[in-house]
Amino acid sequence: MKKTFQKVLLTATVLCLAVSCFSEDMEKNAREEISKALKAKLISVSDISRYYEKINKGKAEEVIKELKKLAAQEGQVSDKNPAGWRLDGTGKFPGAEPPLSWSLDRNGNKKNIAWVSEMPFYCPGSVLAAGDKLFTGSNDYSLVCLDKKTGKILWLRSVSPYDAAEKEERDGNKEVFVALDALAKQRNELNSKIPGLPPGEIFKSGVEVNKIEKEMEKILCESDKEKYKNTGMTYSDGGFMSTTPASDGTFIYAWNAWGVTACFDLNGERKWIRFDKLKPQEHGHYGSPLLIGDKLIIHTGKQYKALDKKTGKEIWTSEVVLTNPGWSGYWYGSHLYARIGNEDIIISGNRALFKASDGKQFMKGMGMQCPSPVFGDGYVSWINGPGSAAPYFYKMPSTTLGTEIPVIKTCSFKRAKEIKSQGSYFSASALILNGLLYSIGCDPVLYVYDLTADRLVYQQVLDFGPTPDRLDRPYGCGIGASPTLAGGKIFLWGNFGTTLIIEPGTVYKVLGKNTIDTRLTYNYKNDQQEGTVSNPWFEGKRIYYRAQKYIYCIEEKK
Repeated sequence: MKKTFQKVLLTATVLCLAVSCFSEDMEKNAREEISKALKAKLISVSDISRYYEKINKGKAEEVIKELKKLAAQEGQVSDKNPAGWRLDGTGKFPGAEPPLSWSLDRNGNKKNIAWVSEMPFYCPGSVLAAGDKLFTGSNDYSLVCLDKKTGKILWLRSVSPYDAAEKEERDGNKEVFVALDALAKQRNELNSKIPGLPPGEIFKSGVEVNKIEKEMEKILCESDKEKYKNTGMTYSDGGFMSTTPASDGTFIYAWNAWGVTACFDLNGERKWIRFDKLKPQEHGHYGSPLLIGDKLIIHTGKQYKALDKKTGKEIWTSEVVLTNPGWSGYWYGSHLYARIGNEDIIISGNRALFKASDGKQFMKGMGMQCPSPVFGDGYVSWINGPGSAAPYFYKMPSTTLGTEIPVIKTCSFKRAKEIKSQGSYFSASALILNGLLYSIGCDPVLYVYDLTADRLVYQQVLDFGPTPDRLDRPYGCGIGASPTLAGGKIFLWGNFGTTLIIEPGTVYKVLGKNTIDTRLTYNYKNDQQEGTVSNPWFEGKRIYYRAQKYIYCIEEKK
């Protein structure tokens, strides 16, 4: 009996020790998860005490599960992680593990191409993923939603000044809107049929939709010249839906370069729509909408507006003050989100700085600026205009009081003699990674600049292959796609289907070269390569790319 008791006691002791060791390991793992989450900015310093309190109460496993769930959600579009142009404007896609090799030739032979989806119309705008869906523009007025898994079009919605017209305008122009309503009925019927059409018919129907929309545009302009004709938006080089939509994972926000902003849920039900008259701007407007908290920030030509994202109602308007009032003040890039201390701020398309809370400007903007600015590693960089030979940059100020004026520097360099420059035009935005700025000129030349040391690291002509004889904008306006970081590699997209993948760092090293060779037929010239000037979207092991006519899903075949 005594031996049995001793045996039971020993077993119990061993079990207690095992449980104790397991508990200690669990607590250690929980503390490691807290450290990782803090480093990844998934939690704040103020959250730490709450998690340690749970550990002390024996709930270490619960802490681990909660933090791992947060980590899994990181990068997914949500209210906490809203997305828009270049994901968050930086061009960095954390957690992505994209393939490094793919191809599609003109005969249809393909490698690592999961699906190809024909779009209703041409568009240089980028794609955005939210939930199980993809969203992109289709010129001139359509927002298109696709099934992310298959590429099938699910729905189309128009984002046009007709749709944004309010009751007062309709009642005051009944005859005009009777004609417009009839055209809208035709348009909507065509849009409802497009998701069920086979490839080849989708684009044909989209062309018909666009013709109807252009006729509606003409009628509107003639009916109210004060409101519509003087917007300076009777043309746009890239089309009116060239911007990237924004999403908080529940709603999708689209901005049309006619000044129309609309909010839809992910199933296509419109929540609100509004029209803002734009100030005239040569070549059109291209600033994508930006979500910051409960606000949607839009650019309406030399000014910014913050809208309530739930209702579309205006919260504030801020006129952009320039360093030199004599400059044209045109800028074509998107605005970005950043933080200074505990304050949300907006970096305008011409590098001015605003407080997101009230729109107060605390740093002046510059004149003409073509590509969007970029923010990273504490630096803001931009390019002034088509005549600029190099980017500018400054260190982000530490206060929003306007008392700290950053020193603006120029990335000074001369082109190497062996580089036969086609000009100094920059269309693509840059990428900032570990203090290095990666910027592509129209040459096409990649310039890598050390912002900390203030020196050129290297310049390299990019082998994107032969350039078709095309001058139509935006495809003939220099490299359009911005350098993008995914899976620890930098992806450089050429204007006509070729992608180079390089190793980040101070030495130019190509890891892959891939080509999608899709041919399009134009009225003025046949058999031209499809244009590729938008920015890619990376998610998991997939790349989604919106080319001129098609969207491509690139994924390594198992």
